[in-house]
Amino acid sequence: MLKVTPIHPPPERVKLCTNCKHAGIRMTPQKNEIKCRLYYTLDLVTGDKAYENAHAVRHDAQKCGPHATYFEGLTRSDNLT
Repeated sequence: MLKVTPIHPPPERVKLCTNCKHAGIRMTPQKNEIKCRLYYTLDLVTGDKAYENAHAVRHDAQKCGPHATYFEGLTRSDNLT
């Protein structure tokens, strides 16, 4: 989450995970979950991939972090800063 106040307005361009080519949306009856396809755990028996939640990845500075270090936009305008 990005805290916005009168003293700290939102940046002009925010890199949203939903506009990133690495985002995957998993639809469930309760809600839609956004997963990051860059970070996953691989099941060594079945080969299944368990992708990490995009919220967790964006809050972890060692991963994509709040500055969207590994962001790659879906369109040309998404990549403009």
